[in-house]
This record gives sequence, structure tokens and C-alpha cells, in this order.
Amino acid sequence: MLGTGIRVKEVANTDVTDLNLKTAMLSDTRKGGQRDIIPIAHWVLPYIQDYIDIRQQRYAPNKQ
Repeated sequence: MLGTGIRVKEVANTDVTDLNLKTAMLSDTRKGGQRDIIPIAHWVLPYIQDYIDIRQQRYAPNKQ
């Protein structure tokens, strides 16, 4: 949120699939329902990647 400037509600409605770390962009539904592409500050990217790595480890379905 800090690296994008989007509102808390917009962050809460964001899904991991809305992130594109290669281009440092976030696809989001803004106030009023309009879809928008928001740039992510480059200094935030390592923190997001760490979050995604932890999320995949903890919440990945068990492969049996």
C-alpha cells in the first residue's frame, strides 16, 4: 500500500494475481469501479516477493 498510494479498501480487494512484479505494476479496481494499472515503487518489490514466497509455502495445497 505504501509503495503504490492506493486506498486501504483497494488493497483489501487486491488479489495476488493482480500483481505483475516484472513490470512493477498492480491491476486494481479503483473508487467508482474503474479498473486501473498502478505502478509499484521498486523498493517495495523485494517485500512483496518475500510475502508471496511465504504465502505459497504456508497456503499451497498439499500434493499427495
